[in-house]
Amino acid sequence: QDAWKARLLRTVVSALEQLEVQPEAATSSSSQICGALFLLGELALVDEAAVPESATSLVQAAALNALERGGQRILLPPAARGHAFVALGKLCMQREALAKRLTELFVLHLDERQPYVVRNNVLIVFSDICARYTSLAEHFLPRVTDLLRDPNELLRKQAVMLLASLISEGFLRFRGDLLHRFLYVLSDPADGVRTAMELVFVRVLLPRQPLLFQQHFVDTISVLNGCESPGHQGYVGSGGFSLKAMPDRRAALYNFMLSQMTPEQKLVVCTQIVTLLLGGFVAPEGQAMALPVGEAGLQSPEGQAMSDGLRLLCCKEMRGCLNPRTAGQGPQQDEALAEGSSPGDQEATRSQVREKLLRLLSEEICPVLIQRSVTWRPSG
Repeated sequence: QDAWKARLLRTVVSALEQLEVQPEAATSSSSQICGALFLLGELALVDEAAVPESATSLVQAAALNALERGGQRILLPPAARGHAFVALGKLCMQREALAKRLTELFVLHLDERQPYVVRNNVLIVFSDICARYTSLAEHFLPRVTDLLRDPNELLRKQAVMLLASLISEGFLRFRGDLLHRFLYVLSDPADGVRTAMELVFVRVLLPRQPLLFQQHFVDTISVLNGCESPGHQGYVGSGGFSLKAMPDRRAALYNFMLSQMTPEQKLVVCTQIVTLLLGGFVAPEGQAMALPVGEAGLQSPEGQAMSDGLRLLCCKEMRGCLNPRTAGQGPQQDEALAEGSSPGDQEATRSQVREKLLRLLSEEICPVLIQRSVTWRPSG
């Protein structure tokens, strides 16, 4: 019964071993090489014991473009190398020891200098390894998520979809740098990539964590501006994902986050912006961040973060939650209040919301803003 496996293996290995030295010969037989590598990977999934170590080494050499004959190197086309990486990935699915040995090698081939087909296939292989051996792949996650800012639009979109799939199925934990890198993609210049990430948040992440944007809004302002605000260390490791020089992209990201929040959540965010972000500049001496002064200061990370905070307090998305006259009103609130409550109860609830807002304005927000205006007022 195993005779067909042996014959198939001999055919596959023969196709790789009989390559001629000339690069054009390897190119002309590209389809044959790709077919052989595909069959080898499928054979590994059926019966990994049928693929000896010598064949595995041959496939690895093909993936690394390190095949030689007569002391001369054979240059394989990118498509053949991409198939070789997929075949290695299938072998790794059956051999944990091989996966441990090759995962770092896979990640190294996500480098921009590698052909697109190689990088794309390596990303898919990494996704499969992460699903099978979660603890093994998580160590290399920062390098993989670097693809979210890759110059290649297709690769960015592929990274979004694969990472989102791993998160939704519970193979990756959504926290730390991964959160901020996902938020960065919400400002992607490519509509397809940006829309894909918006759907990930709306359909997968926010239903699971409704307070996600509220809890990380101020951190996001700091990260996007590369600002090391006190008590907010989420920017560590996300330097390459800064939008300090791109205010329009930052504004688009903030608008999307606010569009997914309730008025109550916006009010919490408003309070956090004032007390945590702006309050950091008017804290007691020795604890406050350096106050941005002059044009250079305003262009610094701290100056940009401060400017973003002030603009957000004035933006139209925030106005409703800061107006005591309209507090507790709006389609969402009216719909919630209408369910099983009398008009009197509804008005009482609105009054409670207004009182809460007035208390926040008087006790939390206004004192910081007044202190800020005094501290930042030009002398003389």
